Amino acid sequence: MHHVDGARRSPITSGTQPSVVRSLNNGTTTDHVVSNVMFPSADYGRDSRGVRRWCALVALLSASALISATTAAARDVRGASSFRCGTPLNQPLTGPKGVITTPGFPGPFPVPVDCEWVIQADPAVADGGDTIIEVYFTQLFVTDGLTITEYSQYPVVFGFVTVREVFNKSHIHVGQSMLTTLPYLVIRFRLDRLEGNHIRVHDDLMDVYGFNITYEMRPAGNERNDVCSLYFCSYSGNCLGNADLTEYKCSCFTGFSGADCGYGPICKPNNTDLCENGGVCRHVGRSIAICNCPTGFTGGKCEVPVVNITA
Repeated sequence: MHHVDGARRSPITSGTQPSVVRSLNNGTTTDHVVSNVMFPSADYGRDSRGVRRWCALVALLSASALISATTAAARDVRGASSFRCGTPLNQPLTGPKGVITTPGFPGPFPVPVDCEWVIQADPAVADGGDTIIEVYFTQLFVTDGLTITEYSQYPVVFGFVTVREVFNKSHIHVGQSMLTTLPYLVIRFRLDRLEGNHIRVHDDLMDVYGFNITYEMRPAGNERNDVCSLYFCSYSGNCLGNADLTEYKCSCFTGFSGADCGYGPICKPNNTDLCENGGVCRHVGRSIAICNCPTGFTGGKCEVPVVNITA
């Protein structure tokens, strides 16, 4: 299954809010706060000592050099044979909605691949308020190579900026979407080989590659919970958006049904034998089924009551 602040075009940022990766757990959307990694703002007027002013200047130049080097490295060609894709330099995506895909999706793409897409928030979307950029991991088949970083300024030229990597391979299996309120979101995809770096589910997801993800901008506070992902669709269907990306739903593979494609060869709508105590049977691919347990129960079949121990 992506956020912060007031002065959206300022290269100096003194305050931040956490970014969020949204995931689905037993039917409930969960927000995971991403740790802040920030280059702090400098205040040269508070310290009259020459040594401290010199240290502050050195810190400023060092931090700026580090950010510039990081940005340059991010855009550095990883070899003459690398296949490049993404947004052209200084031409970020600024539309209110859009689709980002790997070349030839869902088929294989050339490797090594090195791609970068930059999304820039449009303040007009929020009519002067904070603008959210949210990325939906509708069809995400890679298990490595994808990172998303938010910036208060991009490209980084000079000065202190907020830089946070808010999505990486540790979020791929649970992330349904991610959002940010920072004005720049940079999606990078770098992969050296296809083999061993894609989700594979027996019979149904054996020959899919890359990703097909969507994004939208909207005013802060306008939450939506109707998006889906490969995980939400039980690895038994594709999450698809309509033509104008206003609705998302699971398109189930043959033999599966339900809003989340959770019913199939093992789990039946009216079969309560597999799960106990009101647990709901749900597929995870064609050959695996799990029980989503109600509050108060756990275990493979929801057979174990949860005991609350109080002091």
